[in-house]
Amino acid sequence: MTPRLLLAALVVLLSIWASMHAAADSTADGYREIFLELDDGIGESIQLHGEILENSIRPPACLETAFQQASRALRKLDKTLQSEHCDWEIDVSAGLNVDMSHLSMVRTFARIIVGDARRAMAQGDSERVAERIANMLRLVSHTGPDCLLSSLIRTAILNVTAELIQEADARSLISASEARGILKAASTLDAEDPTRFHEALESEKALSKSLIVDMFRFASEDGAEMDDEKKQEIRSLIEMTGMGDNPDLWMDGITDRMYADMDRYWADVFQVWENRRNPSFIQACDSLDQMVAEARYGPYMRLMGAALGNALKRTVEQNDSFGSDLDLLKSIESGNRVENRALNAALLYTQIVNIIQNEPDWRSKPVVCTEIVRLLQEAARCDVFRFPNPEDLSITLEKPVLLWTAPVVPWWLPAIDDVVGWLIENSDDGDSIASLEAAVLIISDLCEDLNIASSVVAAARTSQVLDVIEGRQSDELPTEDARRLLTVLREIPTSDPFGIRLSCDQTRLRLSMHIENLIERDILSNQTLPAEPDALMYASAWIRNLPGYDLTGIGFDLDCQWPDGESSKACSPLLQSSIDSAAHDGVQIMEAWELELAIPLEPSVSICEIDLENLIDDTRSRLLQIRRSLRNVLAKTTSNE
Repeated sequence: MTPRLLLAALVVLLSIWASMHAAADSTADGYREIFLELDDGIGESIQLHGEILENSIRPPACLETAFQQASRALRKLDKTLQSEHCDWEIDVSAGLNVDMSHLSMVRTFARIIVGDARRAMAQGDSERVAERIANMLRLVSHTGPDCLLSSLIRTAILNVTAELIQEADARSLISASEARGILKAASTLDAEDPTRFHEALESEKALSKSLIVDMFRFASEDGAEMDDEKKQEIRSLIEMTGMGDNPDLWMDGITDRMYADMDRYWADVFQVWENRRNPSFIQACDSLDQMVAEARYGPYMRLMGAALGNALKRTVEQNDSFGSDLDLLKSIESGNRVENRALNAALLYTQIVNIIQNEPDWRSKPVVCTEIVRLLQEAARCDVFRFPNPEDLSITLEKPVLLWTAPVVPWWLPAIDDVVGWLIENSDDGDSIASLEAAVLIISDLCEDLNIASSVVAAARTSQVLDVIEGRQSDELPTEDARRLLTVLREIPTSDPFGIRLSCDQTRLRLSMHIENLIERDILSNQTLPAEPDALMYASAWIRNLPGYDLTGIGFDLDCQWPDGESSKACSPLLQSSIDSAAHDGVQIMEAWELELAIPLEPSVSICEIDLENLIDDTRSRLLQIRRSLRNVLAKTTSNE
């Protein structure tokens, strides 16, 4: 190559290098500019709103304000995240006092992106969901520099990203093309080590060596040349190791011993990391942490290497999860996705409720009925059934929270009950067993709901199904019909009949939370909750018109209407007049307490038109008897064969 061509090539290479680093630097600057424009606390606010939306089926409109405030930042983040590189220009070898405050920015951006992803899920916007997931993966690649703290932040971001992928998949919100886009963003990460943990270990190893050098300098005459901040850093480090700062203690070969201990420690760490696919990996991590705690690598590494074994385990667990997520996305992209049983059946029931509410004469419209049957068939294939409840956020926040006052009759229950009744009525036409099967599968879902009204409706409708089956058995029920009915009837729980015990426990929990909150605010006198199902339904109606749970304790001060918490008129065998009467009683007791008159909560009416205990017990006994009868039919057929 001629000198001129060589010079030209060098110019091109230097230009490319300069442009890459200029872009990297401008990317970090872009993040800083976006962060400075954010309102205080917007990241935490968006995160909270996103967690609310995660559990929502009908999202409240009040949350839009915070997302609109973050929309400008999201648009800028979209652009900044397209950069291939990001160099934060931080030298981790500078010591323990190196400024890593930019990681707080990264966490804030992650909260905003995740919150908007959950908003998109609640709105059914699959394109935006996919873009937000891709943004999170790009944010992982932009999180630096390579050190243990950065790697742990990357792990945390990937953990949340995995949750988003699973949530989106459960809602069927990732198409083949959208999976392809997410995989493209993921391709910037090493599938075997997406958090660059190996590089983080190398960085920590270099840091531990440089700090030893500083400690020796501090203990020697050269320590006088250190600035005061550096001296304080090293003095604190020496004190934490328990080695003292007497220069005499740093003689007689201690240098060699410290280096030898440190080299042995890092050799063991990297060996554990390299053998992370070994079945004994977990044991090796625990052994490493134990040896550090016992100062088997010396007092210095007891400080510097604390709990690294746990970090190794978390990282490998996350890497495995990341690999599973990639496999899922690849199967969606290729069209080879297995049946999605993670879809929440409540989403499909919501579609049915919307159809019924928009089509008052739906029973007389074959096209509408066909669509309802299709949705029911899809719901029957789902492993998950969960309508939102007001206490759901308590699990995420790990503190008591009620977003709304739990209704006696949830907004969706009467419409679903109507569908069950329609299926039972249709069991005399066509494939009667198919109609009964569909009815029983809905009933089994109602048994999983955490509202007493759902258990009551499930028991009442089960009784009607059993009436139909008993009428058929006298006509020599065919073997295949008996097998199909027995299979679905087994889905209805009898150890906790119709889920009544679990729904009572959950109702008592949410009522206790609400009443205690009202007592703390001096709105109610001390109250004792009843234990029986009908009395608990009375208590749920009794509290209906009282002030809601105070949410200011979690930093939520919006005035919200909660569509997921809406109440509906009662359906049989529940009585709307009794619900209204109980609500009136609650208001009177609250008003009495304003006059310092303490009146206890005592049921004055029954919410159920029939004896609830008898309904549950009698229907359970009949259900067990019908199951035995169907088993006998099958056993008789088998013996005849």
